[in-house]
Amino acid sequence: MVSKAWIAFDENADDIRRLLEIHATLGGDARGRRYRLEVLNKSAIILITAIWEAFCEDIAAEALDFLLAQVSTASKLPLALRKRIANDVKADRNELAVWDLAGEGWKARTRSHLNERIRKLNTPKCQNVDELFEDAIGLAKLSDSWSWSRTPVETSRNKLDDYVSLRGALAHGDKDPRSVTKAEVEEYFEHVRRLAERSGGRINSFITAVTGTDYPPFFERIIAEGPCTCERASCVGANRRMYCYWRKGLSPWVIKKRLHWRCYDQKVTCPRCRSRHKRGHVGKLGVCDRPYSDQRRQTDGSRLVNPDPSGR
Repeated sequence: MVSKAWIAFDENADDIRRLLEIHATLGGDARGRRYRLEVLNKSAIILITAIWEAFCEDIAAEALDFLLAQVSTASKLPLALRKRIANDVKADRNELAVWDLAGEGWKARTRSHLNERIRKLNTPKCQNVDELFEDAIGLAKLSDSWSWSRTPVETSRNKLDDYVSLRGALAHGDKDPRSVTKAEVEEYFEHVRRLAERSGGRINSFITAVTGTDYPPFFERIIAEGPCTCERASCVGANRRMYCYWRKGLSPWVIKKRLHWRCYDQKVTCPRCRSRHKRGHVGKLGVCDRPYSDQRRQTDGSRLVNPDPSGR
C-alpha cells in the first residue's frame, strides 16, 4: 500500500517547483530583488500552506483508516481517541446516539468525528495540527517530532507559525503586507517538506505500536536516497550538503544524477561544453553540446566523467 497522502504531497509540490522555475526563467539567477516577480513569491507562500494543510488532513484520514482496519474492538483504540468519541456521544442531543456505537457503529462514529475535526482545520499552525492528530488518532504532540540538525522543535514550530501567519496576511488582503522574497519561498518549501517527513515517520511509529502491525512505509515510493552529489561545499539555498530522497516517477536521468533539486536546477557553466545550462543537464543529450556517449550510465564509454572540473 502506497501512502496516498505522500503521493498527493509530492505531486502538489511540483506546482511549487514550477513556480520557482518560472521565477528563474523570467528573472534569471543573478543577485538582487525582482519586484515585478514578487506576485509569484506571494502565490507560492499561499500554495505551500495549502499543500501542508492538505497533507495533514490526508495523512490523518489515511492513518485512521489503517487503524480501524486493524483493531477488532473499540477497546483497542488509543485511550485519548476513545475519550473524545465518548465525549462526542455524551454531548449529542440525540438520546439514542449511544446505540450508534453498537456492532461496527463505533468505526463509523470515529470516522465521522475525524471528518468534523478536519473541517475545523483552516489554519495549519503548530497547535492546530497537534490538536488535529490528538483528536483524529489519539497521537499527542505530533510537533515534538519536528526537529533535525540545528533546528530544535521550538524553532521549527515558530517558523511554521510565522509563515502560516504570513499566508493569512497575503490571502486576506492586508492593506500593507510585507514583501516576500524567493529565498523565503525556498526556505518555507524546504521547511514544510521536512515537517511532512518527520510527521509521517512519527505517525508510522505510533500506528504500528498501537496495532502491532507494520504501518505502510511513508517513503514507500522512495527508490534512492543520500547526500546531494553537487560539487558545491553546501547546496543551493542551504548552509550544508542536503540529504535527498528520489521517488518513483522521476526520470532515470534525474535519479542517476543524485542532485538536490535546487542544485539540479541551478544554471552553471557546463564543465563539458562550456555553455550555460542547468547543473542537472551536464552531459544530457539535447541540452548539453557535449552529451555523454552512454546516456543511461551518464558516462563516456567505460570512463565515468566527473562533472567537477577540479577532479574531486
